[in-house]
Amino acid sequence: MTKRNAEELLERYRIGDCTEEEMILLRNWFHQLNQNEVTELTDEALLSGQEKMWASISENTKPPFRLWPRIAAAAMVFLTLSVAVYFYKEYRSTQNEQNVTTNQILPGGNKAVLTLANGKKISLDDTKNGELLLQSGIKISKTTDGQLVYTILKEETGAAPLQPASFNKIETPRGGQYQVNLSDGTIVWLNSASSLKYQTVFNGKERKVELTGEGYFEVTHQAGKPFVVKTNRQQIAVLGTHFNVNAYEDEQAIKTTLLEGRVSVERSFASDGMKTGLIYLKPGQQSVLTEKAIEVQEVDTKAAIDWKDGRFIFKEEDIKSVMRKLARWYDIEVVYQGDLEGLHFGGKVSRSKSLKDALRILTLTGDVHFKVEGRRITVMP
Repeated sequence: MTKRNAEELLERYRIGDCTEEEMILLRNWFHQLNQNEVTELTDEALLSGQEKMWASISENTKPPFRLWPRIAAAAMVFLTLSVAVYFYKEYRSTQNEQNVTTNQILPGGNKAVLTLANGKKISLDDTKNGELLLQSGIKISKTTDGQLVYTILKEETGAAPLQPASFNKIETPRGGQYQVNLSDGTIVWLNSASSLKYQTVFNGKERKVELTGEGYFEVTHQAGKPFVVKTNRQQIAVLGTHFNVNAYEDEQAIKTTLLEGRVSVERSFASDGMKTGLIYLKPGQQSVLTEKAIEVQEVDTKAAIDWKDGRFIFKEEDIKSVMRKLARWYDIEVVYQGDLEGLHFGGKVSRSKSLKDALRILTLTGDVHFKVEGRRITVMP
C-alpha cells in the first residue's frame, strides 16, 4: 500500500466508507501506539493526515461507527499517528502471508448425523431433502436450509398412534452446524462439535434434553411443563425463553446466556449427581460455571450468539480462545510456538470467510503469525 492509499483510508473512515477489514485495522493500530515502531513516513505526510483529521473535527463530523469506549477520546489522535504505524505493520503482514499456503480451507456448513432409537445412523448432509421416516406417530423431515423437523401426526392422517417416547440424538462434527425443530415447537441451533439428545415426543412432566458443546434454544412455552437442558455439570430449567449454552469440554467454564425470559441454572457434580448453587438469570445476564463456583455477569448477548448469526465476535479475547473457535468451525489442528501470553484480539470476522481470509485478518495486528501445513496451523508471536 502506498502513502496515498493510507491517507485515503483515513478519509474513508471520516466519511463512513471503511470496510470490515479496514475497521479492524483501525482498532488494532490503536493497541500498537505504545510501541516504538520504525516508519518511513515523512513529516509532511504526517502533517497532511493531521490537518485532515483536525479539519473533520472542526466541522463537528462524528465518526461513522462507535469505537470501543476506552478509545473514543483518543480516536482522532490515534488515527493521525496510525498513518505512520501502518507501513511497518504492512511489511510485517506481507511477510507473514508468505507463510500461509494457497490451499483454501473452506468454512463449515450444515453437517450432522442423526442417531435413531434403534441405533441406526443417518448422515443428514448426504440425505435427500423431504420426509426421512415415520417414527412412533412422528414425521421426521429435512429441509433445504439445514433443518431437522419433528412433526406430530394427527390420527386422521392414518399414522400410527403415539407410542412411548423414544430418544434420538443429533451430532455435528467439527466444521458442522445444524438446526433442530423439536416436536413441541422448540427450535435448537447446534454449533460445531456438539450434540443434542432428546425425546421424539415430550409426554412426561418435563421436556428434558442433553447437550454437549454449544446450542442456542428458542423454547416454546408450555404451562406447567418446564424445558430442561442438562450438561455435564449443570441443569437449566425454563418454561419458554431464548438462551445460549456453551458447554464445550475444552473450555474452562460453562456459560449460559439469557436473551429473553427467565431461566434457572443449577450446578451439579458429575461424580455423584449432587445439585447445588441454584441461580436465576435475567435477560442480558450470563452464568459462568467453573469447577469451584458459579457466577453471574452482564454481557453483550450479540457476542454470545455470534456463531448463530454467522460471525465471530472477539472482545479482547485470548488468542487460544480465538483459535479454539476457529478450530471447531474450520476443522483444523492448532499448535503453539513461543510466548503468546497476554495476546488478545478484538473485532468481527464473518464465518463465511475461508480460513486463509480469517487468519489474514488476525495477522493485521502484526502480533501473531501463522504457518499453515494442510489442516495443521502453527501459531507464533
